[in-house]
Amino acid sequence: MNSAVRHHFPRFIIEPDQKWLFNPILKKRYKNLPEERVRLKWVEYLLHEAGWKKSRIAFESPVSIRSESKRGRTDLLLYDDDMNPKILIECKAESVPLNMAVAEQAARYNISIGAPVIILTNGLADYFFELRAAAPCSVKNPFDLNTIPQDRHLAYWANRGFCSDKNHELLNKWLPEVLCSFWDDAAVNDVRYLAFKESTLPFPMEHYYRIFTMGENDKLAITFVGHEHSGSYCAAVLNKNGVNAGILIINLNKLAQKESDSAILISEGRTKPVPAEIYLVSFFDGDENHVKNLHNQLMKFFD
Repeated sequence: MNSAVRHHFPRFIIEPDQKWLFNPILKKRYKNLPEERVRLKWVEYLLHEAGWKKSRIAFESPVSIRSESKRGRTDLLLYDDDMNPKILIECKAESVPLNMAVAEQAARYNISIGAPVIILTNGLADYFFELRAAAPCSVKNPFDLNTIPQDRHLAYWANRGFCSDKNHELLNKWLPEVLCSFWDDAAVNDVRYLAFKESTLPFPMEHYYRIFTMGENDKLAITFVGHEHSGSYCAAVLNKNGVNAGILIINLNKLAQKESDSAILISEGRTKPVPAEIYLVSFFDGDENHVKNLHNQLMKFFD
């Protein structure tokens, strides 16, 4: 089944040439690795939707593996209010399939832990199991989701790298509504973390993108991205037949002020300014349909 955390995002620390992941419980930075992103997406879900207490979440708990001369470490181990192991969560990168090998690894860990519930996840799909008479049985999501998810204000999105929190006044008001709509849980388009070796922005361009199928062999990846000292941007990457054919970067602060150099298009090895204020003239009028139709609007730049 689709992962419960597909539309939760980890926090980042962004530097000019590198992005770090930030663990809000341990108050530590980590390397921006695929499996770690999934684990911290789960932390976001546990804190802001499942209502799990911070003090009941353990990271990398050492575990002895029977019949093997080595020790493992759990990704996430959740405890109940009496500090008994409750849920073992085994996290894998998005690219790793949740197969029998993953299930067997979690089961080996759980022999010495004894958690009654095991979750296998790669951030795109989840499998939930409950131990009954020592046998795993597939169950529904075990969390009691009575918690109202956290309001996603400007600071929420800025902490997760989707924008700056220092923008033109119009943009500060507009961004939270647009980002909440663009990353809506109900949206069916695929969401993936895309890594790029180079960036046309003053900070790394790699981030979470929503993927739109625009034709038989064309896909358009769109994101919003920003940094405290460098502003807020919308980025779109057109992929044709498996090859990136164009990159569009829109400076949202400049667009809000209707400046003529608010966007650039990189295509066929050339970089040229494009009149974003003409194509997106009604972008800030609060019409939700403009967000839902954003992929079609941005495709005009590539024509």
